[in-house]
Amino acid sequence: MEISEFLSEQGATWGVSSGPRPYILAFSDLQTERKAMATNAIAYRGERDTVIGMGDDFIPLIQGLVTGDVFKLSQPGTGIKTCAVSINGRLVFDLRALHINEMILLDFEPGVVSAGLLSHFKKNIINEDAKFIDRSDGVAKVLLSGENASATLSALAQLDGELDDLNMFHGLTGRFNGDDIIVQRIDFGPILAFEVLLNKSNFISFFKQAVASGVIPIGERCQEWSRIQNGVPRFAVDPEKTVYGAELSSTVIPLEADLHDWISFDKGCYLGQEIIARLDSRGEPAKKLCRFELKNEAEIGDEILVDGKKVGTLVSIQPLIEATCVATGFVKRKFNTLGQKVVIASKIEQSSEVRQF
Repeated sequence: MEISEFLSEQGATWGVSSGPRPYILAFSDLQTERKAMATNAIAYRGERDTVIGMGDDFIPLIQGLVTGDVFKLSQPGTGIKTCAVSINGRLVFDLRALHINEMILLDFEPGVVSAGLLSHFKKNIINEDAKFIDRSDGVAKVLLSGENASATLSALAQLDGELDDLNMFHGLTGRFNGDDIIVQRIDFGPILAFEVLLNKSNFISFFKQAVASGVIPIGERCQEWSRIQNGVPRFAVDPEKTVYGAELSSTVIPLEADLHDWISFDKGCYLGQEIIARLDSRGEPAKKLCRFELKNEAEIGDEILVDGKKVGTLVSIQPLIEATCVATGFVKRKFNTLGQKVVIASKIEQSSEVRQF
């Protein structure tokens, strides 16, 4: 049975992603899935792009093409979150990297590979021993989240280490049904979460066993709600095809979204470094990603006003639940200090104030 057919039988409602593979919007109502995500949930994440990096020169190659310090991946099991920027300092894509099984496992948002964005890496290969192998359609990815995620995963698989010992973005190997799996920690803010990479042929069995043990299936809608609520920024090749919008795109410079943790300021040269370093030395970029709490519905693209003047635009927003929702937007310098009073020009104009994303 195909994975999509199996998941449809489990009650999945499908959406349309930026890439060639669709995502699951939901299995049930948002309130139920939200509670599950914080306790014991499972999600199919096969729409994401998976690339394996190999070769003696692979790490030195991408060290000069991303903002983070890839040399930190020297030890097996270590991982980082970082991004690639253009010569103008604007985002090309973000990625998670994990050193495992003598290779570097790269995870990308949906659509990065099909949009040809990996040319950012490949066009810089001259004589280097570096290969990029697209495994997106050959593997399955599963998210296990919540306070019981460690116990659930430990019961399902034979792991080569302790999940509780993993730092953020670090990983370990294991086995399920006799086949190798790879686990990487990818928390959603305070919500503990692990992404499991396994052979496609084992996905249905893994999913069935998890659900039989009491794990609740959730979809992209719930993950996006939690992501925005907990201030975890997301890159999208096509933000219009995401559920609730995306904070990061090719128009954004990392410092505008306060992505300092994705940047090494002392590792040496990389493509786009001059712009990043110049902005950092100035102290504040021209705009900054901010958070707003709203009591009425709003839409992506709604203007952010101060004294009737447009100072920004909303880029992501949750649905209105329990009388409030969280929205995010980029706000110009001088108007993005914490506590700044603003008006969101939605169908019903509403007051809010700038909060930290």
